[in-house]
Order: sequence, then C-alpha cells, then structure tokens
Amino acid sequence: MRPIDRLVHAIDDGVTIDATHSKGRICFHVRDDPPRTLIWTTDDAELNAMTAQLRHHARSAFGSGNHGWDLLIERVQEELLTFTGVRGVIRAEPDGRISTEDA
Repeated sequence: MRPIDRLVHAIDDGVTIDATHSKGRICFHVRDDPPRTLIWTTDDAELNAMTAQLRHHARSAFGSGNHGWDLLIERVQEELLTFTGVRGVIRAEPDGRISTEDA
C-alpha cells in the first residue's frame, strides 16, 4: 500500500474524521460542531521521510521497533482534533513536526 493510501486509510474512521486524497492532496473532514476541513498537500516521499525521522526518534526513546507510522498517525489525528478553525491547511515542518494554520 502506498504511504498516502496508508495514512488516509488509518485516519478515516468513518465516524469522527473522513479522509480522501487525490493528486497529492489529502482532504480531512472532521465531523464536529462546527465541522472542520483541513487540506494537506503531500506525497509518498515526504511521508516516508517523516516516518523515517519519527522512527529514529522513537528508537532513541523506546528502543527497537517500527513506531514511525504510529507516531505520524497519532500526530495527524491530534492536529485534526485540536484545530480550532473551520478551514485550514496542514504543513510538515523540516524537523518532523506537523502544524496547522487557517486557510
């Protein structure tokens, strides 16, 4: 499974968050009051690089294991659920963090 497909599949729970992607853009729709929509323009290479960096940090903290995807999914979910705007964008920072801002 491609990294972008893997992320969308993991985040889209069909209850709280709907996630779709097309041509390098992932659209997240958070079902809340009010509903929120966030867009992330990314690709497989960026997601692979982020998970590799997170995996390195996780190994430093927790020992062996492949925690990169788990940490990435957790961080994306956290950003989606704590975003206070109505429409926003997600950005990947060079240090592996994820940030959101109003669109």
